[in-house]
Amino acid sequence: SIRVVNDDGTVVCETDDDTATAYTAGPGLTLSGTQFAVSFAGTGTAATAARSDHTQAWSSLTGVPAGFADGTDDTGTSYTAGTGITISGTTISANQTTVEGWARGVCYDTTAELRGVLDPVYAAAAHSHAWSTITSMPAGFADGVDNDTLYAAGSGLTLSGTTFSADTNYLQRRVTGTCPAGSSIRVIDTAGGVTCETDDVGSGGSYTAGAGISISGTTISVAANGIVSSMIADGTVTSDDTSLTSLTAQGSTSLVAGDNYFYGPTYTPSVNQTAVVISLVGIASSGTGWPEYTIWFRTAARVGGVNQLDLDLGFYLPAATGSGQWRTMTRSHTWSLTAGTSYQFGCFLGSVPSTAAGSSAWCHTTVIVL
Repeated sequence: SIRVVNDDGTVVCETDDDTATAYTAGPGLTLSGTQFAVSFAGTGTAATAARSDHTQAWSSLTGVPAGFADGTDDTGTSYTAGTGITISGTTISANQTTVEGWARGVCYDTTAELRGVLDPVYAAAAHSHAWSTITSMPAGFADGVDNDTLYAAGSGLTLSGTTFSADTNYLQRRVTGTCPAGSSIRVIDTAGGVTCETDDVGSGGSYTAGAGISISGTTISVAANGIVSSMIADGTVTSDDTSLTSLTAQGSTSLVAGDNYFYGPTYTPSVNQTAVVISLVGIASSGTGWPEYTIWFRTAARVGGVNQLDLDLGFYLPAATGSGQWRTMTRSHTWSLTAGTSYQFGCFLGSVPSTAAGSSAWCHTTVIVL
């Protein structure tokens, strides 16, 4: 074997050292001494192994399936030619004569031949039927009488033949005419046309204010203080319009320290109104009285059960320096009344000191309802 390869490609050889390697026969081989041979299994003998392209006699085959073991090549399912079919050897074909006969049964060579078949069964497009030949006719037509519904012209209509029209002697047609500025419509004819005429007083008319009336531009109003008693007929003003009622709220009571309210009877207007409330209060002092700017006085109203005061401030009863001194004051206020709401009017004395508690107080209230 090669021991050394020189730079120039030459080699230096030496005798193989492995001269005593032992070999054994693998599967399919036998080893006898230094000779290997093919090992054959099963029955039969052979001096050599078979080649890949060798032949095999049929009789030497084993395990042949039953369908082949009889040595006969069965040709499989056999066929028989039916109507319109021919079989020649292994070729199956259509029978031309039979097929053409079938086609002739549904196809026609001429129009006359086709008409001869169709005319006895089907009617022509331009045909007619006698009334007596119609079947399943609705009962309304079976008697042969056309029962038309008859109509008559009512109010505002005319009937001419089968045509209804509006009666212009009864109905006014839509007005289509117009008049220019400064004129107005005087006549409208039956066709909706108009006849115009010049306005009698300017393009918009003019007005003059009479007694109790004020005119400003295009606005007409009742003049301030324009309605006087002479303009109101006697007996035409009811208690809902105006009333003069004197109500005494707790003619006499004893003051308590703090706030004190005095109310008269309940009044419930049926319409929205205005009430002018004039309240007079008087106090007879007890104890040591009260100093200046201590007890303040306002008109009061109980509206729907809730206490309310007028909005004017700064009214204080004069001071009382001892017991038995008489102090009075009058106030007025205008209230807006809502229909259906209950009202009680009277006096309010606020910030009463403990030194004035027990003083006798009177409240007289006059209510003028407008």
